[in-house]
Amino acid sequence: MTGKADECDIAVFELPHGSLGLLDQLNIKIGVLSYLTPEHLNEFEGSYEKYQKRKLIMQDICETFIANAECMRETDLLREDTIFYALDKDVDFKGTMGDKELTIEYGDRKFKTPFYMMSYFFENAVGAAAVGINYGLSEEDIIKGLTEFKGISAHMEDFGEMNGRQVIIDAAFLPDGIRTTLDYFEGKNLVVFLDHFDTSWVRDKHEVGLILDEYDNIKAVLASGFDESIQKVELHIAQEILDAISNEKMVKVATESLEEAAALSFKYSEPGDIILHMGPLISFDRENIVNKIKIGLEDGRKRYE
Repeated sequence: MTGKADECDIAVFELPHGSLGLLDQLNIKIGVLSYLTPEHLNEFEGSYEKYQKRKLIMQDICETFIANAECMRETDLLREDTIFYALDKDVDFKGTMGDKELTIEYGDRKFKTPFYMMSYFFENAVGAAAVGINYGLSEEDIIKGLTEFKGISAHMEDFGEMNGRQVIIDAAFLPDGIRTTLDYFEGKNLVVFLDHFDTSWVRDKHEVGLILDEYDNIKAVLASGFDESIQKVELHIAQEILDAISNEKMVKVATESLEEAAALSFKYSEPGDIILHMGPLISFDRENIVNKIKIGLEDGRKRYE
């Protein structure tokens, strides 16, 4: 639209469902579908099928179509020549996690690369490698790129150690993303603080609580009721999440601000625990939300030292 792509040899960009509805005449060399999950259904008369069809416009406008193998569980509308990627599954591009390394297998080939990220970044890296190979990049260049990749702000970002706790900030908010993040910390004590789960979209807070309830290693859940999009306290939003948690051993606290939720994470944790943030607001207003989290963490580390 701005002509910027004409100045480049390669353009890499995201096409959310809204953009796909407007830009369905693009000619894309390689398209990637990273997930399908019920979201934004209020825009599609509550129909998951209509939402899927909108997302799948991608496969109609690209030369090569690549998809996360999980998408096969959600729809049978994927085109026959779809190239699938996944972790630990026998698909076109298979990834295997190691200690600070990732092994990728495709066809009769296999290569290993250093990789210093956490959780869902491993699966995303397999998808990125699938794009690279199909575009014609060498394994050596892919290894270089994945070795040097340092992640994205507020996505499984390690804030380091504070008062003996490891602090991780993540933007997970969809059910699959929340589970992927929590699964990564299996066997480790967690204190989780959440931001407001409704932004411009109303989400299923009860389902978020049910997911958290599945994890016995969570010691406490601290949920903020402050809606950044309208600058208003809505404690009932936080309470919806907490009411769905039946584990009586899990401490549950609703707060009027994200800063207070972050601060209380020190009250309910001990040295050796992991403090984990999750929620959608980082994607909504990253700089402001990360700053609030930092203020809350700094307050909490002093208040509960």
